[in-house]
Amino acid sequence: MFHNYFLIALRNFRKNRLISFINITGLSLGIGACLLIGHYLQFELSYDRFHPSADQLYRITWFSDNPQTRTPHPMAQAMVSDFPEVENAVSLTPLWKEGLTRRTFSFKHPDKDIRYTEKSVLAVDSTFFDVFDFQLLQGNPQTSLAQPGGIILTQSAAQRYFGNESAMGQFLQVNEEGSLVEVVGMMEDVPDNAHFHFDFLLSYVTLKALDPDDTFFLWEDFGHYNYLKLSEQADADALEAKIAPWMIRNKFIEASDEVVQLLQSGQIGFRLQPITDIHLHSHLRWELEPNGHISYIYLLATAALFILLIAYVNFINLSTARSLQRAKEMGIRKTLGALRHHLSGQFLCEALFISFMGMLVALFTLQWVLPYFNQVAGQQFTLSDIFSYQSLIGLTLAVIVGGILSGLYPALYLSAFKPITMLRGRFRSKPAGNWTHKGLVVFQFGIATALILGSVIIFNQLTYLSQKNLGFDQEQVLVVPLNNEELRDKVETLTSELAQVESVAAVTAASNLPGQNFNQHSIWRADDDQQWADASECYVAMDFFSVLNIPFQTGRSFSRQYTTDSLQSFVINASAAQALNLTDPIGQELVWRQNEGVLHGTVIGVVEDFHYRTLHEPIRPMIFQLAPQGANHVLIKLQPSENVPATLASIQQVWETFDQQFDFSFYFLDDSLQANYQAELQMSRIFGIFSLITIVIACIGLFGLVQHITVQRTKEVGIRKVLGASVIEVVKLLSRDFARLVLVALLLALPLAGWVMHRWLQNFAYQIEISVWVYLLAGSVVLLLSGITVVAQTLRVANLNPVKSLQSE
Repeated sequence: MFHNYFLIALRNFRKNRLISFINITGLSLGIGACLLIGHYLQFELSYDRFHPSADQLYRITWFSDNPQTRTPHPMAQAMVSDFPEVENAVSLTPLWKEGLTRRTFSFKHPDKDIRYTEKSVLAVDSTFFDVFDFQLLQGNPQTSLAQPGGIILTQSAAQRYFGNESAMGQFLQVNEEGSLVEVVGMMEDVPDNAHFHFDFLLSYVTLKALDPDDTFFLWEDFGHYNYLKLSEQADADALEAKIAPWMIRNKFIEASDEVVQLLQSGQIGFRLQPITDIHLHSHLRWELEPNGHISYIYLLATAALFILLIAYVNFINLSTARSLQRAKEMGIRKTLGALRHHLSGQFLCEALFISFMGMLVALFTLQWVLPYFNQVAGQQFTLSDIFSYQSLIGLTLAVIVGGILSGLYPALYLSAFKPITMLRGRFRSKPAGNWTHKGLVVFQFGIATALILGSVIIFNQLTYLSQKNLGFDQEQVLVVPLNNEELRDKVETLTSELAQVESVAAVTAASNLPGQNFNQHSIWRADDDQQWADASECYVAMDFFSVLNIPFQTGRSFSRQYTTDSLQSFVINASAAQALNLTDPIGQELVWRQNEGVLHGTVIGVVEDFHYRTLHEPIRPMIFQLAPQGANHVLIKLQPSENVPATLASIQQVWETFDQQFDFSFYFLDDSLQANYQAELQMSRIFGIFSLITIVIACIGLFGLVQHITVQRTKEVGIRKVLGASVIEVVKLLSRDFARLVLVALLLALPLAGWVMHRWLQNFAYQIEISVWVYLLAGSVVLLLSGITVVAQTLRVANLNPVKSLQSE
């Protein structure tokens, strides 16, 4: 029986090549798109789940009106001691320079001319491998991080320095003529789906041996990333509720009565964040790496589902639309004794046959599509990833379910008619299909409309982010990282020399750059310590504000004419002045808490607010001090020039006279700022491509449906033309019903999609307004493409010779 079903399915496939081609094309596009999106979503959702005990791992964060990821170093091990539900804990941190900028190291093979500049260095507790399940290939996980002077390398780092030699027991020289560190372990490279990455692990034991009195390791410094491993039976919420009373009872941190009350009320305090939630759900201050957005996952998952649904809706529509052509076939088979379940089985077999053909075509074309998808999505997926047995099993099951569900309606619909009705030719469909056809067409174009509107809004938001006035001049600003910390005392000499280079307009230096992380401490008024604010801080050299063209609201910039500017003068932004309730800020004395204590100074200027962080965040208070010795970056304003390479070569030549230890490197400030929106850019590209695929699938299906319905009405068209109807009138007649369906789809989809995208825009502190023109544009695209599809097919029928039209049946 099944062999017979297959033969008939193959016969119908050959007989109706156009419809078969449309079905397979639509399904292959839908299945291929779903496979790519599905694998991308699977990767995004898999972050940190490679740890076997991932469900037991939590990060300690600080919750307040300005929440952050960093907490005190002693907290991790103190919780292990005092809470039996905490099995183990670890502290870790990147190594920082001034302004919370990652320190850069020059590692060199002591016996060979092999040297690299490295930033991916983490300091960790000796319990690192007790909490995280990174694979240590060589070395002892219990002792490798327990002794000072050792370092653990990843496989790729070991390959860079030692090639095929064993790295164990060998040494690396840190910075020029610096100390030697011994390689005490080698581990596998950190998986791509980890929320932080590194190439080198240095023990806290080593750091504490270098500076035992460093306040960085005390309770007062919220400067570390603390992770807990809970027991399997532990209740994380219950443990979290115990932390505040425990902190208050033990007085680990000096806190005012007001802070204690806030801790007790839960308005501020420590939170336990599941490690598996970090990548998609956490966007706190000082994340170790940029994270993804769960809203993007929801959008892409919805798009994947709808793309596949539209592909199968095409099959349902075309199968039922062909009912007239197969009516006599069904009638004869019923007359010869076929039962309803035999006919239903035949249609289900045909549906599964078409579904598997679509799947095979999709899998075959992936080998050419995957490289382009990787480029758009910023991933490195391989065919082996896509063709894993889990993916293929899941895909096969999805295709079987989809084939059965899509074939079920045509099977039940066609097998229900009486044989006499079919054989007498009284079995007819309405001109534009029945209500089911209409509903499916509305569904298809409603989804296509929603995805196109979403793509337009995402594109407009990205355009807005790239073109918004940030409050400073980012164009033609070259940034050279100041990796060699020995140059800090020579910053003024260095900038003076660079300023002499031809085509250089001005030079300055700063600890931090717009768009990057900033360190933060409290500032308050000297005359009223209740007027305080958490302020981001930046140490700058002369001419910083003029190089970036940051305007002053009142007061002045730092000046060489005032010797006290480098010791007792501050510049703040307008948000800081507002937060401190300074109506006349010039001359106001402020107190600024710093790592080494507190600093008193006078406000000499207030700059207009500018966006020193990304546009995901509002502008917060900021304070500047003239301290070129704290600089981590040199900013060079270039004059417009056609010979930029020559200017860069001259800059490099000057730079290398000051620094022979680190390789010269540079980037442009505007490129760095745009990199902050890489996730949105990738989403825009992915969403746009799959929106295009959706409308293509919908139009392919509409083309097939129109083709079948116009064939049914060929004789009617011939009669109308004989009676004097023009080609335009015939086209209007045949197109009218479809135009109505597309308009209904627009009316239903546009408001709903607009609401969803409005919710998405709330992820940005600064966002576009969704104007009526956006809705008109999305609607026009759908109307235009569907109109071309319908009119192209109806014109063909309308231009037929009436004599041939009347002979068509």
